[in-house]
Amino acid sequence: MSPEHPALPPTEAAPGGTSPVGTSPVGLSPANLPLAAELLAKTHRLWDLLSQLEHPIVAFSGGVDSAVVAAAVGRTHGTRCLLVTADSPSLAGRQRAIAERVAAELQLPHRWLPTAEADDPLYQRNHRDRCYYCKTHLYSALKQVAAEFPTATILSGTNLDDLGDYRPGLLAAAQHQVFAPLAEAQLGKAEVRALARALGLSVHDLPAAPCLASRLAYGVEVTAARLRRVEQAEQRLWQAGFSDVRVRILPEEVGRLEVPLAEVPRLQQLTQLLHDIGQLGFSRVEIDPQGLRSGNLNYLNTESTGGLPTLPVL
Repeated sequence: MSPEHPALPPTEAAPGGTSPVGTSPVGLSPANLPLAAELLAKTHRLWDLLSQLEHPIVAFSGGVDSAVVAAAVGRTHGTRCLLVTADSPSLAGRQRAIAERVAAELQLPHRWLPTAEADDPLYQRNHRDRCYYCKTHLYSALKQVAAEFPTATILSGTNLDDLGDYRPGLLAAAQHQVFAPLAEAQLGKAEVRALARALGLSVHDLPAAPCLASRLAYGVEVTAARLRRVEQAEQRLWQAGFSDVRVRILPEEVGRLEVPLAEVPRLQQLTQLLHDIGQLGFSRVEIDPQGLRSGNLNYLNTESTGGLPTLPVL
């Protein structure tokens, strides 16, 4: 929340055990925000769309997209809303902490919601439609929460650019009547980040952080042990000071490490770190020489991992 927009006094908690928090200032027009004309017009459209809703429930990860939706909802509805974050084995502890922090910064009602996708064989098999089953479980659980509020609408952080990517979870959203106000207002990712900056959100420049299951190559079964291994390996890379990281698990338990292209040479020099990551349970580890590319497992031929430099597990 930007300093010129102080929070109102705390209010009572929403039903269902939601933590009591304050509210964002209600009714503030986007005209108060330092935005270029085109983005300002889209932001007015976003406010208008949200103002038509009775009780928004935001599927809230704490990332920049859902944080912008939440911040806008706070300004149109005050505490007559609810942020809900999935409590899942595929949520990294780092992301859990971010979600908790951002919800507190927004001073809006926030709830953790256990989801059951990890017990679904169709999710565990990790085919290209894995996200469909994950989102189906999420939105089914959110529907149960929404039933507590007769006029509730479930909102996602899907932005306009997401519609052009391979995202099977969008089908689940459509089947569960989930509303995507950012996409509806024609806001792409760069515009969402610009709006987040204008709103004073601490996550305006936060790198994208897909769930841990997205690190497993299609066909590599999703298990709790593999998710833990990915998280532990990525935590070591974060602690080493890399600005963004991915650790992929390829067939035969090969670990592929990705950092931004400019940071690859430094990673190649950190032999002790590479050794330590290899000891987490990988058959071997590799560094992707092309650097981190979000979503690149969509294009990976999982029958071959050729072309990447291999580092032995020492």
